[in-house]
Formats: sequence, C-alpha cells, structure tokens
Amino acid sequence: PGEQGAAVILTPSEEKQKDTLYKTNGFNAFVSDKISLQRSLKDIRHADCVHKKYLYILPNASVVIPFHNEHWSTLLRTVYSVLNRSPKHLIHEVILVDDFSNKVCLFVHI
Repeated sequence: PGEQGAAVILTPSEEKQKDTLYKTNGFNAFVSDKISLQRSLKDIRHADCVHKKYLYILPNASVVIPFHNEHWSTLLRTVYSVLNRSPKHLIHEVILVDDFSNKVCLFVHI
C-alpha cells in the first residue's frame, strides 16, 4: 500500500479503526501504519533539477529531526526517507530530538 504514492483503500472495519487513531494524531495514522517504512515514491522534481549535476565531494551533514508526540511509523518513515534518499557519503548522522513527548511508545522505542 502507498507505493509510488498510490492511494490506500480501507475496508469498512478499518475505517472505524482509522477514526480512533485520527482523533489521537490529527492525521490518518492507521494508513501510515499500513504503508511501508521504506516505500518508493515518484520523482516529482522539476525537470531542470533531475538533470542538474552536483559536486560529488561535499561536506557531510548531520540531520536533526525534532519531534513532539509523533506517531511512531511517521517518525520512522521520516528517518528512512533521509537515509534512503540522500547520498550515503553526505549523511554523517541523524539526530532525533524529542521535544518533551509524553507518548509511552516513544519512550519504549527510542
């Protein structure tokens, strides 16, 4: 589900589950949980950007991801997106900064 940005179709029983998570997160976290953490996406860059040549030798970077009570699958997908869509030699580290979350699942997983 969700590969290349495809829509995710829910059954009637899944719609009820979706509503519960939506109230907690403010977005469709149920569908987020169904989509692969490392899903493939269409390349939506402007045509001029697709063919642009970049220097290979660039300084590496630390990526800082601040979050507060983020839904677990969404947070993980963000991290995987950084790692999978950035040149490996440019990523020094990914730093997750928890801004005083109180979701128990974040304490267990991180």
